[in-house]
Amino acid sequence: MTDASGRVLPEADLAAIFGVLVTVHGELTAERLDPELVSRLVRRLSRHGPLADGASAGELNALLADLCRRMHWAMGADDEYPAPSPRTVTYQLGLPDEQAAETVAGQLASEGGVTATFPPPAGSSAFEETSGSSALEGTAGGEPACWQVKATFPDLVPSTENRQRTEHLTRLAEQNGGRYLGAEF
Repeated sequence: MTDASGRVLPEADLAAIFGVLVTVHGELTAERLDPELVSRLVRRLSRHGPLADGASAGELNALLADLCRRMHWAMGADDEYPAPSPRTVTYQLGLPDEQAAETVAGQLASEGGVTATFPPPAGSSAFEETSGSSALEGTAGGEPACWQVKATFPDLVPSTENRQRTEHLTRLAEQNGGRYLGAEF
């Protein structure tokens, strides 16, 4: 990383800064970061950085994720400077059959989600025939052996909206014979 005067940070310093960013981002994602520290970081990055006044913990976390990718780039990981990540969360549910998947996808679309439905991988066991959680543990390729619904919403992590949506999706999946599988953001 070179500044305007041509100075370069040593690789060890870049790695240390990257490690701090990744740790803070991970702790904030897991909601284990002290709320006072979160408030101080938001204030600092609002006054002297890229966050808007009154930014949320989720907006801070999205910025930290972007900064992690940019530090990774600065360390030589990729050729192209990373664009900001979309401020969305894609939730994934596992359901027993096509009808349940279509029902859930339709409901989530009516709630404003962008949805996609995927059948089980070829050669996998049917959801109903699999005991316990093994249907969701996946096949040799790592895919859950069930119908999947992915729904994308404009949520941030951590946020009240994300926690409420996760609870809602867990109940919705269970009401339709399935399970909440997780989220990508």
